[in-house]
Amino acid sequence: MRKRIDPNRKITQVADPEFYRLSDPFFKYLLAKEEHADLCNDFTKAVVDHIPLAFRSSEARDFSSISYKNVELYRDNANEKAGFLDVAVITDTGVSFDIEVQTYKDKNLLPREFLYFSRLYSMQYGKGVSYGELKAVEIINLLDCNFSQEETPYHTHSEVWYPATNKVLTGLQILHFIEIPKFERMQEQKKQQGVAMSRLDRWLQYLTCSDPQEVLAFAKSDAIFGKVMEAEQMYIDDKELMRKYYEENRDGYWEGVIANAKDEGIAEGIAIGEAEERKNLLAAARKLLAEGMDRLKVQQVTQLTDAEMASIC
Repeated sequence: MRKRIDPNRKITQVADPEFYRLSDPFFKYLLAKEEHADLCNDFTKAVVDHIPLAFRSSEARDFSSISYKNVELYRDNANEKAGFLDVAVITDTGVSFDIEVQTYKDKNLLPREFLYFSRLYSMQYGKGVSYGELKAVEIINLLDCNFSQEETPYHTHSEVWYPATNKVLTGLQILHFIEIPKFERMQEQKKQQGVAMSRLDRWLQYLTCSDPQEVLAFAKSDAIFGKVMEAEQMYIDDKELMRKYYEENRDGYWEGVIANAKDEGIAEGIAIGEAEERKNLLAAARKLLAEGMDRLKVQQVTQLTDAEMASIC
């Protein structure tokens, strides 16, 4: 889960390990601004090239540039719920990519992803467009948590599989799962074994800043990462952008803590009865207090009574 942001710990220079590069404001600043389209293109190609899928269309493999799409998903009518993507792009070959950052485990990840896919895919079908002209949609999930508790590579994918023939049915829908915790473990193993880093490894090394000196050294010889470091410096020099960064990260951190506490304690309690629910609510409250949340906010989140709160040491 994302690290807690200390508002008294000011970020003043690039390659600071305490700077959370997966925070919503900075990630969108880095990869969703028009002047950074070359950075987003490089990141997207790094993901595609990292898993060379034989069934992927040539359009999804052989693009050379991207342009940005509206991040608000199309709605057929006013009653449909609005949806907003983190970074949405379309390649010069017509393939759509949605890049999503998730900083804590979310049980609704897959239902949301399939909704995103259906909207992005259907948006192509305008007047005069045939079914055969519809292009692939790929969703890239950058996860600061484990999608799977099993020992898997840090970058995995899902596709539409046809069990009757034991083959992939289509390359029109691909979901990527990039698990940061697994990458960090893998990076240490690669260093010990002297294995060369892939382009995606380099991006994740930057985003996690797990080795600041190596990140800085690599940026001196690589034009894209040189520009990345320049963009980061401009961001941390901007007082208004950094104010929003600190605010969002404080809120986002607690959002993740609350979501995890509810999943681990409250949901379990509801499943096994009222008495056990109160017990798990108390456990969740203790966890939130231990994380540093003030008692009033804990009580608002858990809905514990004054007497129950008083019973917590």
